[in-house]
Order: sequence, then structure tokens, then C-alpha cells
Amino acid sequence: MVGAGALSGFFVHIIISMIIGTLYTGAFLNYVELGNAFMNVVAGGLIYGLIWWLIGTNIIMPALTGDPVLQLTLGPIFYGHIIFGHMLAFLVIRNREWEYVSVRSYAKLPKSKHPAGFVYFIFDSISQLTKIGRTVEPKQRLRQLRQEHGEHLEYKSLRKTENAPKEEKRLHEKFRSRRKDGEWFDLDEEETIHNLN
Repeated sequence: MVGAGALSGFFVHIIISMIIGTLYTGAFLNYVELGNAFMNVVAGGLIYGLIWWLIGTNIIMPALTGDPVLQLTLGPIFYGHIIFGHMLAFLVIRNREWEYVSVRSYAKLPKSKHPAGFVYFIFDSISQLTKIGRTVEPKQRLRQLRQEHGEHLEYKSLRKTENAPKEEKRLHEKFRSRRKDGEWFDLDEEETIHNLN
């Protein structure tokens, strides 16, 4: 592509990989949400690897070198892109401590030795109920809940805390008489706004 030797080509490839990795965290994850961390790694990594195998290997590179585009031949390059996509997705999700979902239990809250995170109140304007929960990634959590319950959900309160499980438990206990279903509570506007005190 650059008309240089193998060593220069290697470094160019590394730079391209860094750019692709940045696009994964900065763009792809904002539009492709597959419900939980396990699916984001397995299916999301596969999709992202296929995208760049198709665009990079079968369109951009042939166009730059004058070869035919969209040959779509399977081989080491194809499998390399799939492995790259899965590894990238795994490392990003793991390092960001997004909500962990095991293959067996599909637990919805991260099982981390580090309890710091966010405690939130999310209001459902249709049911008029408020969900009290915790997360390590507020944007991801709201996106997931909107997929499950609808776009009418919104944060009414969000606070960072050094011990999110303890704070969540305290709030659940505080409003236990108002509990309707699981983590959903029937709270009035005043309670929703000033709930973290």
C-alpha cells in the first residue's frame, strides 16, 4: 500500500489497527448494543471483524493496489480479522468493567472486587415507576434498559459512590414499602429528585 519494505508495512498495519480500535470504542459501541457483555464480545466482535475484513481487505486495499475488489476469499486474513474483532471487544468490555454476564447465569450486575460505581434512579414515564439500581457505565445501562422497556426511560438521579452495592441496598431498604416489582418503586417527584440523601 505504501510501497515500502515489510518492516514499514508492519508499522503501518499497527497504526491502522489502532485507528480501527479507536473507531470500535468511539463509534461502533454507540450504535451496536447487543444486550449484555457476553453477546457484545461474541457477536459484536464477530460483526466488527467482518466489517473490517470486508472494507479493508476486500475494498480499500484492492482499490489502492489496483486489484479487483470484493473477491471475498476465505483464508488467514479472514480469520485474523475475526480473531482481532473478538480480542478487541473482549479487552474493551473487560477493561471498562461493563456489566458482566456469564454464559451460565446471565447475571446483570458486574461481579467486581471493586465496589465503586454509580447508583441511579431511572423513571418510566409510562408506568410512572422508578428503578433504583447500580452500574459502572451509566450510558450503557440506560441504553440496555431502553432496549428492554422502551425509549421513555430517563435518569432522574445519578450519583457516583465508592460502594455502589451498599448504597443500592440502603436505598432499596429505605423505599421497601414503595416497592412494586423487583427494583421498581412507586416514588413521587420529590422522592425521585432528593432520593440520594
